Amino acid sequence: MNQSYDDLEIIVADDNSSDPRMPAVLERLSKEPNVTVFQSAVTDEERAHKARYATMINAAVREYSMGDYLFFLPDDDIFLHNKVLRHVAAMEANKWDVSYSSQAIFRRGEHVSNRIANEVLTVGYNVVDHGQVCVTRNAFDAVNGWPDDAKYWSGADAYFWNRLTDAGYLFHPINEVLCIKNERDGVQNKVFSGRKPWE
Repeated sequence: MNQSYDDLEIIVADDNSSDPRMPAVLERLSKEPNVTVFQSAVTDEERAHKARYATMINAAVREYSMGDYLFFLPDDDIFLHNKVLRHVAAMEANKWDVSYSSQAIFRRGEHVSNRIANEVLTVGYNVVDHGQVCVTRNAFDAVNGWPDDAKYWSGADAYFWNRLTDAGYLFHPINEVLCIKNERDGVQNKVFSGRKPWE
């Protein structure tokens, strides 16, 4: 909401959350002029058949977005003030289709490390996190978006990076911390420990 780049659309995707705070949050956000809110009607029985966050990202892009540059902001990440501006400026100046920034990682409120963006990557799989990345709409469409088969629950972002790699896209660095990752007991940790991702 406080980005320095003003030509911005924000699409908030709620995948039928059971969090009792959500109605108030969504009502407030829906009153903002540059925000679109949409919700799914997915049931818990249906969740096991899709990598749901990939499903929601694809819907947000295909059904609601009009922008040329796409960012992916999960609920555990924060974009710093100049995130969008820095990416768009670099990508327009250099004709890049994919860029990634450095990222600060926090655990239980303490800064523990940084992921540094300092080299052009031919492979993003298990190297970059989705909060770091910006892709053009053209690249997203060229690889048919995020894979959302249930087998990708453990890392649909990584498999989206694979699609980009397979199509010949490079990940261009912006060596500046522009986002924060708050590590928590998220989807990947749950999958790797044998739990259902939505529990």
